[in-house]
Amino acid sequence: MDPKQDRFLVRVEPEQVGTLFDLLKANQAHSTVPMETTSLSDFRTGVFETSSYFWYRDFTDIYAFVHLTGFDAFARKAEFGVVALRRREGFATAACYSLFRLAFRGMGLNRLVAIVNADNEACMNLIRKEGALTHEGTLRRARFKDGTFIDQHVFSILAEETAKWDRKVRETAEVSA
Repeated sequence: MDPKQDRFLVRVEPEQVGTLFDLLKANQAHSTVPMETTSLSDFRTGVFETSSYFWYRDFTDIYAFVHLTGFDAFARKAEFGVVALRRREGFATAACYSLFRLAFRGMGLNRLVAIVNADNEACMNLIRKEGALTHEGTLRRARFKDGTFIDQHVFSILAEETAKWDRKVRETAEVSA
């Protein structure tokens, strides 16, 4: 069985929150979750319990994780984020498109939003390269990080833009097959 053909999203269970927390701490430069001052108990109650986290994995390894947070049932929208544990191998892209499929087709959401720190070059490059998300604007000096204020960029994708990301899903599947 080729693990590249058998990757899938799996919900992170409450008993796995410690593992998720450790991975976020180790990859905090690539995370939108402010981990600098977060303890495991604060993360559990303030972040994990208000979000849906998913491992992007196969039967033996975890490649990335994605999350949905800030659900608005009336407007059918949420924020999303991704952290790749193995970079430059296409796993962050594949995890995002799997999450898009789940959010739009499985959950009936209309809109997903990503808020990306301006200093997160890896994520900015991914978004620019893939072109599936629309840049909506810049939140100037919106986050305090490492003793300074930094800008954040707001990107979105709508359910009606399925043709744009559906093509990317097929291309990603063909590459990994």
